[in-house]
Amino acid sequence: MASLTHKRSWTGSPTSYDFDLDTEPMSKRTRTDEEVEEMLEPESPGSSEQSVELSYEQQKPVRDEAYYMQDGSCVLRVENTLFNIHRTVLAKDNSLFSSMFELPQGEHETEGLTDDCPIILQGDTVQEFRHLLWVLYAL
Repeated sequence: MASLTHKRSWTGSPTSYDFDLDTEPMSKRTRTDEEVEEMLEPESPGSSEQSVELSYEQQKPVRDEAYYMQDGSCVLRVENTLFNIHRTVLAKDNSLFSSMFELPQGEHETEGLTDDCPIILQGDTVQEFRHLLWVLYAL
C-alpha cells in the first residue's frame, strides 16, 4: 500500500510539494512511561492561564497614558492597565456596555467609579482595548 512520507521538495509554489508515494512512512517513537504519567497528572493550581490572571490581579495597575481621562466617568481594568473613559462613549448604539451599565448593582460598591474598584474586563489584551477605544472616540 502506498503512503505519504515526510520527504518533500519545493517546486516553486509555497503550497505545492512532491511526495514520494512508494516508500513506507517513518514510524513515531513510543512514549515512555514517564511521559504518559506526566500527561495524566492534573495541572498544579499555579500554572498556565490561572497564574497569568492571578499575576495581573496581584500587580498594582497602571493608568493608560492615552485613555485615562481626568473627566472620564467609568474606570475599566484590562490586564494590568486602568482606563478612565466616558460611559456615554461606551454605551453608544445600544452596545453591550449599555446593557451592562443598566444592571442593578445590589448591595456591593458600584464598580467603575474609582481606581480601587474598576470594572474588570477579561478576554482582551490592552492593545485590543486601545484599538476599540480609538474607534469609539473617532466616531
